[in-house]
Amino acid sequence: MEEIIKPLRREIKRGNLEDFLLSVLEKNPPANLILEIFSFLQKENQLPLPSSLFSLILDYLKEKKDYPSALTILKMQSQYLPKDFNLRKEAINLLKVAYPIPEIEDYISQSHLDGDEDIKEGIETVENFARFTVGNFIFSNKEGLGRIKGYDFLLEQVLVKFAQEEKKIPIAYLFKNFTPLPFEHYLVQKETNPEELKRLSETDPGALFLLLLKSFKKLRLSEIKSHLSGIVTDWENFWKKVKTEINAHPQIQSKQEKERVYEWTDQLQAKEEKKEEKVIFSLGEIPEREEEMIKMIENLTHPLRKEFLQKIKEERENWSEIFFKIFFATREEKLFNLLAQNMEESDLETILYEVFTSYHFYPFHFYWLVKNYKGRFITKALFLRLYELLGNKKYKEFWRYHKRLLKDKEFVKEAIREMNEEERRRILSSLPFLPSLLDYEKGEMERTIKELSGLKEEKDVIYNTEEGIKRMEEELKRLLQVELKKNAEALARARSYGDLSENYEYKIAKEERNRLMNRIKKLEEDLAKAVPITFPKGDLTEVEIGSRVRIRNLLTNEIKEWTILGPWDIDLEKNIISYQSPFGRSLLGKRTGERINWEGEDYEIIAVEGLKTDGENN
Repeated sequence: MEEIIKPLRREIKRGNLEDFLLSVLEKNPPANLILEIFSFLQKENQLPLPSSLFSLILDYLKEKKDYPSALTILKMQSQYLPKDFNLRKEAINLLKVAYPIPEIEDYISQSHLDGDEDIKEGIETVENFARFTVGNFIFSNKEGLGRIKGYDFLLEQVLVKFAQEEKKIPIAYLFKNFTPLPFEHYLVQKETNPEELKRLSETDPGALFLLLLKSFKKLRLSEIKSHLSGIVTDWENFWKKVKTEINAHPQIQSKQEKERVYEWTDQLQAKEEKKEEKVIFSLGEIPEREEEMIKMIENLTHPLRKEFLQKIKEERENWSEIFFKIFFATREEKLFNLLAQNMEESDLETILYEVFTSYHFYPFHFYWLVKNYKGRFITKALFLRLYELLGNKKYKEFWRYHKRLLKDKEFVKEAIREMNEEERRRILSSLPFLPSLLDYEKGEMERTIKELSGLKEEKDVIYNTEEGIKRMEEELKRLLQVELKKNAEALARARSYGDLSENYEYKIAKEERNRLMNRIKKLEEDLAKAVPITFPKGDLTEVEIGSRVRIRNLLTNEIKEWTILGPWDIDLEKNIISYQSPFGRSLLGKRTGERINWEGEDYEIIAVEGLKTDGENN
């Protein structure tokens, strides 16, 4: 988690939170990562998020059908916007999808979520009703096991049937003091199906004990005896059969406190795994076929692997060749290291050279080589190979390993020092398009390259006329106030049609939302960089932004005139082109009399002049 929190904290300080979150979404993150990010943002007082960004994250979780996580972030957002109409509407729709039960409309009405109740409190009330719905079994240490018969919303009471009687208790008391139980819980089975439990106690006592312990997770021996009362008739005989099975079970732990305590755990005990591996190795000698050797060594513990490799060296004349085949057939760092330790130096050199030259075929082996043996190769050569792998989606499954190598700052700096200027500029020009790195990672590398190479820091600006900038500001305003609102209505209308997985209208509206958000994000970024063009005056010595240039085709003698302005000023009918266009870039800096070649034809610059303003024309 620290891997994401550290850059998140940095981007918050830089004011790039929105860009960072969008880049995280592009990586298809698990829901638990999004929840961790929201918890951190809440702690850092960075909530609420802008509504458009929050909607994007919420839609991502809904598309994954992770409705509990979607409700969780909605509650966090609504703590700061407790009466927001759109959040309230979103909460109601989300609850209906998350809890498709007949009573959901009644629960929402009772929570007053569709009225003026705080959104977070309203959601939690509905969630409680859904946990304690009619027919569910419930339990408290004081009241025992009961079953919900029905609600009286007028009196705010719930009718519960206990073993001896029916009681009406306040709804608030139910939520606070009772625990809902699943149907497979031991207590529910004891109430509804005691004969089956009695049968288990005789035919499979271990299964009965596991059902009990899994239901409660942790029990003292006296509690075990109490729960089994009425089910087990001969306790001494039952416990004698079960005790051996308990002690051998890899997911049951026991310890002595005032009395013996048993606890269920999801973690398997390591000792059982090791015992099993020893059995595997003892089944026979080294297999004849190398494929079987590879399969066997992958299933052994580290000490047994050492013994296995030593046995190969002793019994096989071609052991070196076998080591080669094991190395290139597996993908495990510890095994690589063990093989390297047991090789002759010349064999190790051969393997390292093979990985270095054939890195395309062995991307994981290449990661291991750079991590452990980078001193044996030219650092620049390793880095350029690594950079190539990080830029090819074919190797996406290995990126998380390759990116670890970039954390070695000395390795990166040494590689950059060894590069020539052209290589550094090539890295800088391709860096923005590298698919494997997040924006902050690209920024760190860019700063390192510029710092070590002495490249001049170029100001990131976009030049346009004031009229062009104003047009884009109006376009952004239209997208935010008109198009985004239309899309939100289309999404809401599409959601109301039902199942989102088969909802064509929803998919179309969602695609439009993504397009709009990308367009808005790009416009906001570009407008932040926008700078009005300062028009040069009179005759000029070279082509600049804001100048008019006259060129002659040396083959046809045809003369054309072009005006060089910004990307938001383009008007080809008036021969206005952008300085960012390939043709515009080829003209910038050229002097009168210079020649250029464009699309196979030669041209000569015959005149360059500054543009006149309206005031000067008058």
